[in-house]
Amino acid sequence: NDGDPNTGNDPWDANCNCVGQLIDCEGTPGGSALPGTSCNDGDSNTINDQWTASCQCVGTAVTFDWHGWIVAQSRSPAQLVRIDPDDPRQTMVVPLDGAPRRDTGHDLFHLDAGAGISCATCHPEGGDDGRVWHFAEIGSRHTPSLAVGLAGTAPFHWEGDLANMRALVDDVHMGRMGGSPLDDDHVDALESFLYAIPIPGATRARSDAAAIRGQALFGQWGCGSCHAGEALASNENVSLGFDYGLQVPGLRGVAMHPPFMHDGRAADLPAAVRDMLVRTRPGQPMPPDAEIDDMVAFLESL
Repeated sequence: NDGDPNTGNDPWDANCNCVGQLIDCEGTPGGSALPGTSCNDGDSNTINDQWTASCQCVGTAVTFDWHGWIVAQSRSPAQLVRIDPDDPRQTMVVPLDGAPRRDTGHDLFHLDAGAGISCATCHPEGGDDGRVWHFAEIGSRHTPSLAVGLAGTAPFHWEGDLANMRALVDDVHMGRMGGSPLDDDHVDALESFLYAIPIPGATRARSDAAAIRGQALFGQWGCGSCHAGEALASNENVSLGFDYGLQVPGLRGVAMHPPFMHDGRAADLPAAVRDMLVRTRPGQPMPPDAEIDDMVAFLESL
């Protein structure tokens, strides 16, 4: 036994070294299902499915037209491309009008910083990867979405320990992603791109009866004392019974970003609502399920 949990079938080699075979993403020692190789995520709306570094089978989301062809949009040059999924060599290109849309901030967001990952690795399309990461120094953290209207929400990160975009770039781009230092012009370009990321559309109409009832509960339960303003957020840290304070996240598009809470402990919105009620209204009875459902409906309308 070579003592490595990532290997199996550990044999002694000719030099009497115990060397195991790397366990692949399907649990097979010495198997070929390694990160970067093909897999099948079972979703007919994705293509180019590959194993990620964390052994998740992830494909690229695509749109199909009425003939069953894949439709993709290219940023530069600006064009639509139709691809026959049965014969990728068969394509049709539709040029789009307009000047080239080169954006330094967009480029920085999608470029490998130096360690094989980019900002878009964890924040695809400016959103989040839906994962909970475990850090030795701070514990579990759910990847926050960037598609929440970031402008005016500094300081950044769950603990609010990064005062501005420069601090964020130095900590994440350099410290965690292995990137080189960025000068002020490049930081400004990245900031402009991040601040322009659109908030996703709501999954429920604001005129929905349940959402209207939930909005009233939002006020009655005191949620607006922290979740306020255009972003329904706060620039202040608040204590929720932990040894550290946490930034109040914005609620725009919140339904699109499970799991919830800073450590991802709430798998869905009903669980998140109940968790917050326990922490912010200690000693008070839990509201009935119907009211929880109304609050969830309101959150889905944001």
